[in-house]
Amino acid sequence: MNFIRNIAILLPWLSRICVKWESLVFFFRWLAAPMHVGSVMPSSQLLARAVANQIDLHSNQAVIELGGGAGSVTKALLETGIDPERLIVIENDARLCVMLRQRFPQLRIVQGDASRLSELLRVSELDNIIFLESSILRQGGS
Repeated sequence: MNFIRNIAILLPWLSRICVKWESLVFFFRWLAAPMHVGSVMPSSQLLARAVANQIDLHSNQAVIELGGGAGSVTKALLETGIDPERLIVIENDARLCVMLRQRFPQLRIVQGDASRLSELLRVSELDNIIFLESSILRQGGS
């Protein structure tokens, strides 16, 4: 019983370390390729929640997050209750993709340049979508 209590005490601390680790990985990816990573640090939890709260949970539109980075917006989207089947995350950086796939195994994480979206996704997936790019929401599709 003490073991379980100790784990429960450590969980918040461990989750903070993981978030800081992901931010550090993100920062070093930016240092390695500043022209290919959109910002120095991942979106804050406050910004991520604000973006996620703009998504209609009852819609059938796919949500395509362009530039998943360390996954702060992705995490907020899932916490708001979006159906994981609706969410597709596009990330260009291979190492960030690996981190995203480990963190969110239930999601479709696509590695590639968002400017080549039509090559990365099936045409049918581009019909009725919402784009999230650099933490800015905009409607897309036909």
